[in-house]
Amino acid sequence: MSTNSLPVLETSYLISSSKNKNPSFIKRIRQSYLSVLIVVSFALFVDMFVYGIAIPILPSYAQKRYNANSFEIGLLFGSYAVGLFFAIPVFGFVSDKIGRRYPMLISMLGLATTTILFSLSTQFYQLIISRVAQGISAAGSWVVGLALIADVTPPANFTTNMGIAMGLTSVGYLIGPPIGGPLYEHTGFRIPFYLCAGLALLDFILRFTLINDHDIAIIAAEKKLNQTEGEQSSMIKLLKSRVVLMTIISVILSGCVLSALEPLLPLYLEATFNMSPTGVGLMMCAVVVPNFIASFLVGWLCQKIGNANVCILGAFLTAVSLVPISLPKNGHFGIELVGLTLAVFGSAFNFMINPTLEILAKVVDKQGGGAYAQAYALYNLGFAIGMMCGPPLGGLLYNKVGFFWTTVALAGILILFLPFGFFMREKEKKENEKLIVKEEIS
Repeated sequence: MSTNSLPVLETSYLISSSKNKNPSFIKRIRQSYLSVLIVVSFALFVDMFVYGIAIPILPSYAQKRYNANSFEIGLLFGSYAVGLFFAIPVFGFVSDKIGRRYPMLISMLGLATTTILFSLSTQFYQLIISRVAQGISAAGSWVVGLALIADVTPPANFTTNMGIAMGLTSVGYLIGPPIGGPLYEHTGFRIPFYLCAGLALLDFILRFTLINDHDIAIIAAEKKLNQTEGEQSSMIKLLKSRVVLMTIISVILSGCVLSALEPLLPLYLEATFNMSPTGVGLMMCAVVVPNFIASFLVGWLCQKIGNANVCILGAFLTAVSLVPISLPKNGHFGIELVGLTLAVFGSAFNFMINPTLEILAKVVDKQGGGAYAQAYALYNLGFAIGMMCGPPLGGLLYNKVGFFWTTVALAGILILFLPFGFFMREKEKKENEKLIVKEEIS
């Protein structure tokens, strides 16, 4: 969102008012890049904590309480993405039109409410409905939050700031499972989700205090002074870009693979190693700790070899690491081998997915800016499509052919990622050549 997205605020007024007044300490914080980064990072952390805490709980709970099979458990996981899918375009369009604050507040208040409803569900269909509602609420954090970072971050700092925000998502995803597993085993089904609702309410207070469209517009106006004027981007213009289309297809494939593995891994670990929800939660650390570490390396690597090359490397390593997860059986080194391959998977997946955010941001900037929320709506829409398809597909394959051949199929899906990565690399190479020519002329 640029200042043009807020018609009641003129750029010149914003900058002059920020210079002529002596703002309070709170206002200085609210008019800084740091406030946006803190709020968005914590929002994504809470969303992924709520998502991650359910991973070791839902497969065990659904099996024992409702005698659900792997396909039905996949539907339960995938229902979250159904809510995302339908809410993402709405949040993207509305936040670009009316500002970021109210969509952010509504989304987190909704997440707190739907999480409580989820914990109170007594029928399987109620779990699915509540899960859909959670997905609707979470859409605001992702679409509007990522757009906020793009609004206020200068291009030179974009990769770093986005890496920090995505790193906090890994932290939420990291601590969710190891907290959720023991809480479920020792306190029952509801307490973990009461904790999630409390965090969501805390996030609501933080958003209410620090996010204000007037202050965001001041920061965005200062960023805009360093950019050339021109026609702004839009959803239609974005969809006409082949780079955007290739990027979204890549995101769909990535989301499909990750979401397919999430409900199946607890089932596999319980069946093969007799692992409890607590053990499953701890095993998820093998995925998320390397993923978190990789989030701080991906920006540096993208600057060295380019976004597309990092995506290609990540897709290849993720595919290679998938099949070995299913090879170890119950034995002396079985758990260690699963943990090692999951660590490779976790770090490689970050390399595959995170650079796509900057690829989209560059397209928006090239088209004139102004549609960051819509660009990230497309990104999250792609991931939601993958998340809708992945769990039911994975559950169906798990029932029919077992975990090994399921991982082979998922690795095959990732191989489809590579041609799109090579296409993005060629486009990136041409763009870099054009920049070099312009620099030589100037």
